[in-house]
Amino acid sequence: MKGFNFNVVEIYEEPRKKILPKLDSKGYGPEMSEFESGFLCGLIKEFRPDTIVEAGVAGGGTTAVILQCLLELGMHECDLYSIDYSEKFYRDKNLKTGFMGEQAKQLAGIPFRHHVCLGNIACNYMKQYGCNIDFLIIDTMHILPGEILDFITLLPYLKDGCIVVLHDISYGLISDLTQGYATSVLFSAVTAEKYLNYDKRQKGRYPNIGAFRVSDETRRNAGNLFLSLIITWSYLPDMKQLKEYRKAVREHYSEEMLEIFDNAVRMNYESWSRNRKLSVRCKKAVQQLRKFAAFMKHKLTDNKGYGKQV
Repeated sequence: MKGFNFNVVEIYEEPRKKILPKLDSKGYGPEMSEFESGFLCGLIKEFRPDTIVEAGVAGGGTTAVILQCLLELGMHECDLYSIDYSEKFYRDKNLKTGFMGEQAKQLAGIPFRHHVCLGNIACNYMKQYGCNIDFLIIDTMHILPGEILDFITLLPYLKDGCIVVLHDISYGLISDLTQGYATSVLFSAVTAEKYLNYDKRQKGRYPNIGAFRVSDETRRNAGNLFLSLIITWSYLPDMKQLKEYRKAVREHYSEEMLEIFDNAVRMNYESWSRNRKLSVRCKKAVQQLRKFAAFMKHKLTDNKGYGKQV
């Protein structure tokens, strides 16, 4: 059977090449590779959005590239919302989340419509600002339920035709974090027109970035996204976050979808509880084995004839 065809985008790497040498990155850089930044900027160049939301900021390297891209394309009136739950850069708590993006704004010397939103989940900011998003970048936890919850709760604020960019769609296979497949699950489960470019410089490797275009069909098939929450979670969001996510699901989705969400939360908490108890029992068993091994070693030392045939 003839298969599904992915769309491709013209790679646009110039913004990254221009801005990165100017930044004091403190030894860090964008979380995306040069090719991945080029894919992102190529989509911005092709679709010229009015409102961009960046969910997951880290040090702000990608923010800086986006701002330079807007500068190059003369898109100064575009609203850019950079959102992160953490107020400090996760790799260096002495640095503020998004510090490289702030440098890029100062270097540009022109006022951008850039809104930095830290300390809350993304959908709460969208409710606050009342956005109609036409371009979304999700680059958050990489492990379940991270990006699934982000997208489910942001979907009500996305325009039809909104481009959604997912970073690290092959992260679980190219890094030591084998559970890093949340964006891959989302990219697979969503019903949408999809974009996927292969980097010719890395032959034989599946891309680590992809995108899709939201449509009415995406909304009608959102149940598939909720079903993906039944896959075992790799971390448990804190109760404050879960209450906020639940509030958003209850506001925008059916009772059936809310029930799936509630079941996913309950079952994953129960699973974690069982595994924690199992882990405690395993640790106790290992301790007992170590004590027994030490006893046997002492026994063999004290009884020289032990274990020998007479």
